[in-house]
Amino acid sequence: MADNIKLNVVGGGLAGMVAAYELVQRGFDVDLYESTSRLGGKAGSDYNICLFDKHGKLDPKLSLPDGVASDHGYHVFPKWYTNMRQLWEQIGVGSEDVYEGLLYLDQPPATDGVRQPVAKEEDASPQQLMAICDLFLQPDKAVDNLTLQAFLHSRDYFQPDNPISLNSFILNALTIGDADISSRACRNVFRQWIPVFPEKNWDALRGSLQRVLIDRLEAAIHKEAENAGTSCTIHYGHSMIDLELDDDGFAVVTIEGDGNPVTRQLAKDPIILAIPQEILRSFNSQQLFTSLPQLSKLHYLRSNPFTALDVFFTRKLDGMPEEHFTLQDSYWGLTGFEISQHWPELADYPGSVIQLVAANSRSLTGLDAEGFISVIVDELKRYYPEIPDDVAFFVPHTNMDVPLFVNDVNTWDARPEPLTASPNLFLAGDFTQNDTDVTSMEGAVRTGRNAAEHIRIQYASETPEVPIQPTTPIPPQMQQLIQLAEFDPVGARLALFGAFAAMRA
Repeated sequence: MADNIKLNVVGGGLAGMVAAYELVQRGFDVDLYESTSRLGGKAGSDYNICLFDKHGKLDPKLSLPDGVASDHGYHVFPKWYTNMRQLWEQIGVGSEDVYEGLLYLDQPPATDGVRQPVAKEEDASPQQLMAICDLFLQPDKAVDNLTLQAFLHSRDYFQPDNPISLNSFILNALTIGDADISSRACRNVFRQWIPVFPEKNWDALRGSLQRVLIDRLEAAIHKEAENAGTSCTIHYGHSMIDLELDDDGFAVVTIEGDGNPVTRQLAKDPIILAIPQEILRSFNSQQLFTSLPQLSKLHYLRSNPFTALDVFFTRKLDGMPEEHFTLQDSYWGLTGFEISQHWPELADYPGSVIQLVAANSRSLTGLDAEGFISVIVDELKRYYPEIPDDVAFFVPHTNMDVPLFVNDVNTWDARPEPLTASPNLFLAGDFTQNDTDVTSMEGAVRTGRNAAEHIRIQYASETPEVPIQPTTPIPPQMQQLIQLAEFDPVGARLALFGAFAAMRA
């Protein structure tokens, strides 16, 4: 083991935490700087948060049940999250902490004031299935510069009077519609998802992200540091306020503590910037424009809010499914999960608790919490006539100040790699180039590991490699069809269509 090396990680979200976890095991003393009062970032939860009564009005007298945190938004974990699942094993997230999802469900609108039972999501139409198979087979050069809709419009099976949409298959989990999303990103999702499709292919945690994931990861960081004779010091309320390069090209990062006038300059030692791209690009300057061109390219990237709303009811609603579900034909792309059936910390709570996220959130920008609740509740009433009479309170997460990177078309080359031109500066976060590609917690874990591995190679090459997991392997017969598609695209497409139809059966 090398002598302890000082490492600075700026950003205590999932990517920064994973990088710290890997590097304390490899001889690094880590100083982790987080601008807020907790770790986890967009993968975390809050215990102290504003609650709103059943009429959508702020009520300071309301509080969450004891021991309950409210997530930034509910999350499901597809089986193709290979790095996340290995991390679960490492930090002690076991089968008792995970609900294995089986079904994909739709919640129809209410009829005559009566909530309707959920139904199994409709299977893909032959046209949609053909589009998925076709996209799966495409090489990079065929999908790099096209939105998903542009790709679909270019196909020989496209019918103007019967347009194809794949929103219900992947985009309800994102913050971008199929008119904007990169067809390359969609192809990469399907290549990871289709190999695990016949399995129970998604999971949810039985508890808040903070309790089950983030707190355990933090504890594991300190435990591994103790075992390795290293340390991890966490500095809450510390924000990055400047980035410069010294005369030798080394990055110098200035950190300032909230409520603490002490300003720290981080220099020479390795630095991981695991902060959102919209913040990172704000530090661009004439000096950095030339020396770190990756920063200027970040202006080609876009982020959208991924809004969420928790609804705590006064009673248990009949017929609520265990699986997550989509509100059928929801304008805001609402999907939900009834967590009181799964979270031990809600075992004594008398009512149902539905976590909802809105994929179509961009037009909600600018609304305050009350306005956001009003808009979403107006739509929820179409599905849940119990609103507002049987509501105890609402917990809104507009998330306008913490948007998610979106996989726009033509942005892959603008996404930075972990290595920069500065010898001590490394980048992490799912906006960086990575094999997962699409915005996700899997991408955050993977990029944290990517940055950690580059630092290990440069500073502690004698230590074990960081265990970056490959994406889910494409079955050999499907790999052969990808190769066949270069010479016989129609034959390969039809063969994959038959193979995928057999898997679904």
